[in-house]
Amino acid sequence: MKAKGIFIREVVPDSPAARCEKLVPGDRILAVNGVSLLGLDYYSGRELIQSSGDRLRLLVARSDWMAKAVQAES
Repeated sequence: MKAKGIFIREVVPDSPAARCEKLVPGDRILAVNGVSLLGLDYYSGRELIQSSGDRLRLLVARSDWMAKAVQAES
């Protein structure tokens, strides 16, 4: 599957993402702490997320078709 953007593939059990109960596989991350990921490659987006510090605020878009595609890959 080739889709542009940075998507949640899996929510790791007992992680901060799992504990907040808001992210699901297939969600597309649009921005991190107010910084847009649109146009960034995967590695730049990952670096932005990893360097964000203790507080992480994500803007995400939920897509049923992407969630189904991620489940089908598993």
